[in-house]
Amino acid sequence: MSKTIISTLEALRKSASTGIYYAKNDYDRIRYTEILSMTELLYENLLNIKISEIDPIDKQGYITPKVGVNGFIENAEGKLLLEQRSDDKCWGIPGGWAEVGLSAEENVIKEVLEETGFLVEVDALIGIVSRKPSKHYPYTSYHLLYKCRIISGKLEKSIESENVGWKEIGEIDNWHVDHKEWVEFYMERTQNG
Repeated sequence: MSKTIISTLEALRKSASTGIYYAKNDYDRIRYTEILSMTELLYENLLNIKISEIDPIDKQGYITPKVGVNGFIENAEGKLLLEQRSDDKCWGIPGGWAEVGLSAEENVIKEVLEETGFLVEVDALIGIVSRKPSKHYPYTSYHLLYKCRIISGKLEKSIESENVGWKEIGEIDNWHVDHKEWVEFYMERTQNG
């Protein structure tokens, strides 16, 4: 079975699951549920795999951490490219939850492009940080932090952003959850080689 088919099935499964969760009405929930059911049939018929065998949550309740990716981009003046998020109006590093079927690096490239308008290239993995369940996020998550550089595009905000721009750390007083600590971690790592 080709990797393209498996990746496509994973993308359909992810889109349907996300659609069910964010659907605003019963009609949309029904359609996304139908897509999810058809995807499950394709898994069984094409790959002979039951969804319960690959779900991140098994029947015993074993839950795996979520994975996020974020990209640090600096300009010539040493300012960081930051995004003011539309969900909490706070500033943070461009990035998001990793999607199935993409490598971590492909995910960070996709997220930065969607949120800033810039196509980037990954220079290095700066580090991995963890979040334990909290009032902000009720689950454990791991975040891969990458240093990236722009290869093309133009600065523009997305539907997920109130604003996007080049900022110095001291300019921001309303950081998204722990992103200020992530920026400090990044600065320490890059200044010390």
